[in-house]
Amino acid sequence: MLSNGVSMYHQKTVTILLPLLMLILQTLLTLILLSGCASTLPEDDPKSKKPAIFYAQGTAYLMQKEYTRAADALIKADELDPGNSKIKNNLGMAYYFKGRVEKAIAMLKESIDLDPKNSDARNNLAGIYVTQNKLDKAEEEYLAVLDQLTYEHQFRTYYNLGLVKNKQGERSKAHEYFQKSIKELEDYCPAHSAIGEIEFERGNYESAYNSFYAASKGACYSEPAPQYYQGLSLLKMRNVLKAKEKFEEIITRFPKTEYAIQAKTQLNSPELVTINSKHESSNDNDEKEINNFTKKDKKDKAFSIQGNQNSMNEDHDF
Repeated sequence: MLSNGVSMYHQKTVTILLPLLMLILQTLLTLILLSGCASTLPEDDPKSKKPAIFYAQGTAYLMQKEYTRAADALIKADELDPGNSKIKNNLGMAYYFKGRVEKAIAMLKESIDLDPKNSDARNNLAGIYVTQNKLDKAEEEYLAVLDQLTYEHQFRTYYNLGLVKNKQGERSKAHEYFQKSIKELEDYCPAHSAIGEIEFERGNYESAYNSFYAASKGACYSEPAPQYYQGLSLLKMRNVLKAKEKFEEIITRFPKTEYAIQAKTQLNSPELVTINSKHESSNDNDEKEINNFTKKDKKDKAFSIQGNQNSMNEDHDF
């Protein structure tokens, strides 16, 4: 596709999304897919198509986690089109996943210098800063992304800012950012889960449960973590029967996960063991009561029959 003398690469650039945290804050880097990039070479330049080919190959390898091949192809694309901000962004991420963090940071900074509005590159750079615990630098980059009014994924930016504030111990500010993330995208489950963590920590277990419940819908339906923390919240609310059902559900739905192991541990907790004992005792008492009732019912019927027979005999005697 041509636009103002610039050929478009119909491929995807790569950015980092810091994933959902549960009770222990963890920061990891993952990939998400965003828009394509434009060549900075003139349309009539015979070399203008080659960087697009290498860019396409490198991006595909990057998404397949073949980072050596990705780096090789993206280096070639960068050599042919050194003024392309988005090529440098993806190349920076190839370096990062190859373990060359400082090289990745340098490449991402070059990407931003070429295009200060490249929000993908800023998000990636901020994500790396978070892993290095350079939280002030990360916050600076995320806030710069918020200034880009046309950026379509600000729900992630607010969420990532919430993670930064959470890690800094500023729970109220983190909670505020997570709420803004949900306002941008109502069903963004990581933000719901993060709010659930804060509410759980505060002892607001009903609010925590509601947030974890919201976090278990949509794209996160197949995630065991929000389900498990629903169970914990129910347990804290002393709704032990519902908690027991939730932990049993986790064991059934997610049998090979760490959460299934934790759910089994919870089922052996004093609260649930007591409930199980009471339930079994109640069942035993119910069974005894049924048996007693059955015996009594049979006896009553025997008396009734005998009484009828006596009545018949008495009538016959008259």
